[in-house]
Amino acid sequence: MGKRVTVPCRVHPDTRDEWHDFVDQSDEWDSVSDLIRGAVHREMDNWYSPQQKGAIDTSTIESQLESLSTEIDHVKLLIQDSDEMLSEGRLVRHIRDNLPTVRSVDTIKGEIDCDDAVKHKELVSKGDIDAISKKIATNTWLDAGEIRDMILRMGEEITAIKIIEGPDGRKRACEVKDGL
Repeated sequence: MGKRVTVPCRVHPDTRDEWHDFVDQSDEWDSVSDLIRGAVHREMDNWYSPQQKGAIDTSTIESQLESLSTEIDHVKLLIQDSDEMLSEGRLVRHIRDNLPTVRSVDTIKGEIDCDDAVKHKELVSKGDIDAISKKIATNTWLDAGEIRDMILRMGEEITAIKIIEGPDGRKRACEVKDGL
């Protein structure tokens, strides 16, 4: 290589210390001068440029990332569906906890039609579908209409849940349990 010349380079003392620390921890560089020469050569050879010769073909990686992204989206949908199913199960339990329990639907019909104002008021407050829906809605993320629809659906799908209409036209729900 022959004769060498010095090329002065002024840097902040903190930068100089960082370079020295880097060299001390590096297996590649023996001195700060080696580090600077190596960095300059790499820059001149487009080492840091993404269009350098022999660059990695990213199409395979991009294809795999796209496939992985699709898989992740699918898993997210499965989780969301599971959360909705779990939430629906919790809602059903919460609704059942708020329904009055009676021995037979005849008992509840009799209580609605009875003249006993205290029993009637108690039944209305416990079994009124709109009142139950509003009460549960205040403690959940659902609106009262969704909860009301769930109660009506439960009346169609769960044998023990009965939906009846009182003389005032309001719908009420109860759970009929034998052996009370």
